Amino acid sequence: MAAESAVRGWLELMPWKVFAIRYATSGGRRLIDRFIDNTGGARHAAVMDLYCFVILGPRVILVDTGAGRREVEARGHRFLGCPVSALADLGVSAADVSDIIVTHMHWDHIGNIAKYPDARLHVQAAELGFATGIMMGERVMQRPYSAATVAEMVTRLHAGQVSVYQGDAELEPGIEMIEVGGHSAGLQVVSVETEGGKVVLAGDASHFEANRTTRNPFPVVVDVAAAIRAFHRMERMGARPDLIVPGHDPVIAERFPLVGETTGASVFAIR
Repeated sequence: MAAESAVRGWLELMPWKVFAIRYATSGGRRLIDRFIDNTGGARHAAVMDLYCFVILGPRVILVDTGAGRREVEARGHRFLGCPVSALADLGVSAADVSDIIVTHMHWDHIGNIAKYPDARLHVQAAELGFATGIMMGERVMQRPYSAATVAEMVTRLHAGQVSVYQGDAELEPGIEMIEVGGHSAGLQVVSVETEGGKVVLAGDASHFEANRTTRNPFPVVVDVAAAIRAFHRMERMGARPDLIVPGHDPVIAERFPLVGETTGASVFAIR
């Protein structure tokens, strides 16, 4: 109850607040598997957490939706709790979500969109085109995608519930979507103005903070040069380095305060 009261009090201070929901995790892989250039790298196990993000203010906006237990476990990760149910720790529900920013269409980022039937989705044209294009006939390219969730995106597009962008765009005053590509064909990062300063949700533009700081991208990548350019662009966006939030790094749980974990998923305040 104390944590819930603290969250509600903080929500009254500023138009936009950002939270991270950790809904799954995995370990037992080598740290060198997290970088393209693994020459001379450390060879101990490295944990990778799976997150989606919530922006709260005049509207409830998600940045990605995570994935469900079946898909998480089928992909070899450990499911912690439903990210949709975890919204309750912030005093909101799936019905309150008006918009979902899709950073990209990999399985762990759009796995729950069917649970938000009234939300509008925001995606880059390059990403939508790639995920539904001829490259999906190539096994190495299709592996990070789920045919079922891609099909759900197409269904929502036909229903008029998807806004498609060609480049950078402002969703709301203080919330920008920045197309960077690299990890996927139409990857976008999200910039949010908060009380504590600008927060850049890097997502899979930098799985781990070390991907960015060492200029060494994660091995799943469509365009290596674009991935490296994304590191530079995020650093020019005006956020403090600790507020350039990586997409899968356990540092999130170490750096930011825990404000809820009633569902098994953990909720952290990005500030």
